[in-house]
Amino acid sequence: MLTELELERKCQPVVEYLISLGLDEGHLHKIARRRKACFYVKFSKVKERLEYLLSIGVKGEDLRKVIARHPQVLEYTIERMMKPRIQYLQSIGVPEARMGRVITVSPSLLECSLEGSLKRRVRFLVEEVGVSKDDVWKIILLSPQVLTQSIEGALRPRMDFLMKKLGISHERVAKMITKHPQLLHYSITNGIQPRIDFLTSIGMSDPDIATILCRSSQVRSGFCFLIYHHLA
Repeated sequence: MLTELELERKCQPVVEYLISLGLDEGHLHKIARRRKACFYVKFSKVKERLEYLLSIGVKGEDLRKVIARHPQVLEYTIERMMKPRIQYLQSIGVPEARMGRVITVSPSLLECSLEGSLKRRVRFLVEEVGVSKDDVWKIILLSPQVLTQSIEGALRPRMDFLMKKLGISHERVAKMITKHPQLLHYSITNGIQPRIDFLTSIGMSDPDIATILCRSSQVRSGFCFLIYHHLA
């Protein structure tokens, strides 16, 4: 067993490296609370992994945020975890120049199972939602979190809600989600339903609300404005 002092010495190179990247004491305490084991990863591996993230387009200022929010990235192996997932995202059309942004927004993509999560959710978007294969990458750029959402617990119920509650056709739902995939990760109970209730309270019918949702030029300024802003 290593003594506490030996443990401190062991993690010192990693801590000093993270400080050199711009993380402050507050960040380090946050990491220690969430994932202390990260500090004990071999320094050379930490440096190699973070340099890889920079090489795929994660910006320096964003790297600090990624580490603080999701310190597990310090433990992700490049060859077995990161590269296969990056290569898959590239294979479905995510541009190399935008990959850094995708990972910055949703670093947990790097630990999702390829077969059980990423590929399965892409199949869901294509086969069940009806999104064109050629448009999947656009959805990922707009909302990478869609690939981390549970199909049974989140994606399918939200899609069914839009179709059954508002009577929107499958084809129109596919177009809506292609243009505004954030609809797939808004909470029904705390996000979508209260806004629909508000629109109903001011005299709008379900078909009227569906029309707002389906008009691409009005999606953000209409319904999604209500999702972002609590109206009274």
